[in-house]
Amino acid sequence: MSPPSYPLLLARVVAMLPSQNKRAGITLLEVLISIGILSVGLASVMALIPAGGNQAKKAMIEDRRGAMGVAGFADLVNYGMINPANWSPSLTPPYRVVIDSLGNDPLGNPTFPATGLAPVAVGGITAGSAAARVLFAAGDDLVYVDNSLVSDPENVPQVAKLTSGNERRLANGYFSWLATIVPSATGASPQFYRATIVEFYKRSPGTSLIVRCAGATHNSVTAFTYSWPANQPTLEEFRGLFPVGGVLLFTDNSTIHEWRRILVAAPTIAGSNVTSVELLVDRDVTAGATDIIAFEGAVGMIEKTVHLEDPSPWTP
Repeated sequence: MSPPSYPLLLARVVAMLPSQNKRAGITLLEVLISIGILSVGLASVMALIPAGGNQAKKAMIEDRRGAMGVAGFADLVNYGMINPANWSPSLTPPYRVVIDSLGNDPLGNPTFPATGLAPVAVGGITAGSAAARVLFAAGDDLVYVDNSLVSDPENVPQVAKLTSGNERRLANGYFSWLATIVPSATGASPQFYRATIVEFYKRSPGTSLIVRCAGATHNSVTAFTYSWPANQPTLEEFRGLFPVGGVLLFTDNSTIHEWRRILVAAPTIAGSNVTSVELLVDRDVTAGATDIIAFEGAVGMIEKTVHLEDPSPWTP
């Protein structure tokens, strides 16, 4: 028998090779695996959105409060608030006052806690008035038209909403401030005082929590532990009143009035209430303070030593 020809031999070899059918698409199993991988990735991205929004809000608050504190000090001078002649009611030195025209009406219904600070109004600015809101509330949290309320939102410009009186409203007024003025620990002249601008975000006027520190000895330190024997706050209330970066007023309701920023606030929880808190603040607290006053929405402060003005033709 003659050997097979070369073409026939090649055909037999090819026939012995495994079949390799070419496909025009992918299988259902591969589609399901791809969807599973994509879902895990999307879930990871979605989990980052709330955290990113929260950090963006914190950054916005930090940015706005810094600008508001500087502007508040300018207003103290420009509106004659460091001139005792413009205070109502009239007081005698040494002065220990709080100017809180949004949350405190000195002549009507005070909401600032009794701390030994005398609530005063400044000349020409009535507590709770429209002028007080303009002066003590920052106007940089803009309010715009809600696109869902117009028929053609793409062709309607984004403009500030109007008030009920059909007047242009540029801000919600979420940012606000108050000022305290007490004798300064530095400087020999009795005219030198420590002015503190306390900045708020969404403050609820009158909402504050007093922690009694009976028997506590500070020894001019920055770390303390305080307990609530009664009227214990809930965890939600505690978070609103003792946030990291928030501000507390330490006082003896007489001569000590010191604002301090919270660095650490670690609560001890029993059930649904907070029974005690370990606090770390940014500066030493003078020994003798008996109370801590916590304010909802206090997000920062700025302090300066000021020289009180004497009456002159150049001040109101």
